[in-house]
Amino acid sequence: MSKLKLAHLSGIIKPYVDQLNTDRNRQAYRDGLFPRADKVKDLNKRFRFDVLYAIPSEVRKSFYDEAYKLGNDTHVNSLLKSLINDL
Repeated sequence: MSKLKLAHLSGIIKPYVDQLNTDRNRQAYRDGLFPRADKVKDLNKRFRFDVLYAIPSEVRKSFYDEAYKLGNDTHVNSLLKSLINDL
C-alpha cells in the first residue's frame, strides 16, 4: 500500500480516531476495564481495533471498502498504529 493511499485512508478515519483516542479511554484499557479483557493477548492491537469499530458504521464501511481493495488486516493495523500510539 503506497504512502499516498495510506494518507488518503487515514484522512477518512482520523477525526473519529482523535475523538476516541482519549486519555480516559486509554487508561480504561490499561486498567482492563473493557469486555473480555482477560482474554487479550495484544492490548495495543485490541485498543486500536476497538477504536476502529467504534467509528460510525457508514464511515467505517467507506474506510474498509478502500482499505481492502489495497491490502488486508495487516495493512489496516499498520495504518492504525500510525494514528494511535501504544498504550
